Amino acid sequence: MSFLFPLPPPGTVAAPAQPLENAEKYNYYVQIHCSEGRDIITTPNALRKSEKLFSLLPLVDLDLYPNYIHHLHVDVPCNQMFMIINWCEFHQMEGCVEGPDTWDNAYFMQVSAPQKFRLLCLANEYGVRELTRCLFRILVRENKTKTIEEQREWLQY
Repeated sequence: MSFLFPLPPPGTVAAPAQPLENAEKYNYYVQIHCSEGRDIITTPNALRKSEKLFSLLPLVDLDLYPNYIHHLHVDVPCNQMFMIINWCEFHQMEGCVEGPDTWDNAYFMQVSAPQKFRLLCLANEYGVRELTRCLFRILVRENKTKTIEEQREWLQY
């Protein structure tokens, strides 16, 4: 798969970012690209309503399906042209993650569209699989009874 944006070198950590103010007035667009060819697109503002995001993610044991999630990106409309959102701090504030260490390999990239930034998380190449694990953690906790067969059936959709 080719990317339109230059990829950061392995081990690079996102530069310090400006905090997002008045987050409730922004809409967030999240698209999860799967190596199986099934893309998942969330509803607007879903990052602030994490249950919507998690409900759209398949329950996947990443040890069994290590390459299912290829990457995900987030397009964030901003009022300021070169504003970068501190993904780690924002999600800690929202209570979506358990700690900052799982977000160390998330990368911020500017997209060509004015007033938008894209967070591109590569699940395979740069060890951002931990980020994917973090996203699945809440869903797994709330749905421990789903069997491997049910997982595979979900993935076939």
